[in-house]
Amino acid sequence: MLLRKLYFLLLGLMLSNLLPAADGITQDLSKTIIPIQLQNASLKQAFRKIEAETKLLFTFKTKDVSAYNNITYNSPGVTVARLLTDLLNGTDLQYEQMENNIIIKNKILLKFRFAVARENTLHSLNSAAKNGADFVEFDDAEARCGGGGGPAR
Repeated sequence: MLLRKLYFLLLGLMLSNLLPAADGITQDLSKTIIPIQLQNASLKQAFRKIEAETKLLFTFKTKDVSAYNNITYNSPGVTVARLLTDLLNGTDLQYEQMENNIIIKNKILLKFRFAVARENTLHSLNSAAKNGADFVEFDDAEARCGGGGGPAR
C-alpha cells in the first residue's frame, strides 16, 4: 500500500514537469495605479517609491539620473505609465519595460549609437538620396581598421 502511494506520487511529480511553464506576469503600466507624493525628490528617489508601491524594478545608470532633482509630484492615484511619462518629460531619458523591469535609457546616446551603427550601409545611402544628396562618400572599412586594401594573403 505504501509502495503504491509512493509510485503515484513519483508519477505525479514526473508528469508535472511535462506541463508548460506559465509566462511571467507583467504589470500593465497603463492599468497599474499608485498613490505618489514626492517633495523635492531626486529621480532616483522617485523610482524607489514606485518600486515600493509595485512589483517593478528599475535599472538605470546613476550618471544618467543624478542631474534630475527637486521633483515635486503629488497624486492620490496615477497610472505608472503616466507617472513615468511625466517624470521623464523634459529630460534626455526614456523608459522601456521588459516584463517587470523598467530600464531607463539616455535618448541622446541611443540616437548616437544607432547613427554610428548605420554608417556606410545601404540604409544610409537611401537616406542620403531621400534627403537630396548629390554625392555620397563611403569610407573604406579596411582603411579604418588598418587594412592595406590589397588582396588577402
